[in-house]
Amino acid sequence: MVGSPEFWGGVDRLEAKINFTWLDPSFLGAVMNSLQWPQIMVRAYERQYAGGAMAAEVPVIAMLTGMWKEAPKLGIKPHEPQDSESSLSVYYYLLTIDGIPQVEIDVMANIFKVQGTDVMANFRAILGD
Repeated sequence: MVGSPEFWGGVDRLEAKINFTWLDPSFLGAVMNSLQWPQIMVRAYERQYAGGAMAAEVPVIAMLTGMWKEAPKLGIKPHEPQDSESSLSVYYYLLTIDGIPQVEIDVMANIFKVQGTDVMANFRAILGD
């Protein structure tokens, strides 16, 4: 063989890093409780263009569920903006654009869907799931 091929072996571990400029007390309660997996929703929008003009603005929503790896650092310095970073091990991820699921990953259930197609269905069937 002239080269060595690389084959897809599944989704690597998922991690999210979140930067905070303000720490809400209710959020801190969720972060500090290691027995609960927080569910985080990130909302944005996408501009869609057709023929050189904007045709629509559609919602983009990402849902994350996981466990905190690092709690936000609570260092407060006077007269400086508060900035804190935290990381999250993600066990469930769902991305929808204009209400249509684009990517869904459920690590615990071996689910990986891309635009509605269950990529791991045959894998689960072979394992007897």
